[in-house]
Amino acid sequence: MTNDWFRKSNLPPVNGIAAFLIPNIGDLDADGDGYPNREEFEKGTNPKDADRHPPFTDKLFLVQRIARNYIVVLRSSSPPYQVSITTPDGRKRGWFVEEGKRFGVGDRFAVEKFEKKMVPDARTGEKDMSELTITDNLTKKKITLVKDIEANLAEYEAKLEFRLKGRQEQIDVKKGDNFRIPSMPDTTYKVIDIQEDNAVISTVNTINGNTEKEIIIKKG
Repeated sequence: MTNDWFRKSNLPPVNGIAAFLIPNIGDLDADGDGYPNREEFEKGTNPKDADRHPPFTDKLFLVQRIARNYIVVLRSSSPPYQVSITTPDGRKRGWFVEEGKRFGVGDRFAVEKFEKKMVPDARTGEKDMSELTITDNLTKKKITLVKDIEANLAEYEAKLEFRLKGRQEQIDVKKGDNFRIPSMPDTTYKVIDIQEDNAVISTVNTINGNTEKEIIIKKG
């Protein structure tokens, strides 16, 4: 923080000491809006106007990323091809599938093509690495299953927490879903991505439903 900023912000002396001489001045909150002077300085907002402060998303943090594992495995390389699925609740089911057919709960997947592949193996001479290409109708993505190798189509959920002026509000939301901060319901956000150390969200235009500026929410 600069002396010039203190002067322009007209921060009053504390106990007779000029603001810029106070060691912890950056941690103080001149207007009581929940944003300390240092954060107001960094975002260029007025530290003496409670209605002008950094965005509320600065007080939103990623607490934890939770993975809902969804395991898909190609078990055979002869038609009909055997595919097993383990859902997030731990249930295991199997399907015998063919090209052009759908399978999975709710016909989630469509079989595109099968390719027989045998590769050299030092122990057995050759190894079956056949591939089954499927489309996930839920995400519209193509996935290549390799025989006996797990493909984890994990669904991620973010545990977020909004912290302002001693208030802590928990928000659990899945990737791709919309949410609102309980005490700030006027703005809708959408979760774009969830990583281990951050989440990416975006504001949502309430008129057309389009996402707008992306915002990175740090883990903390």
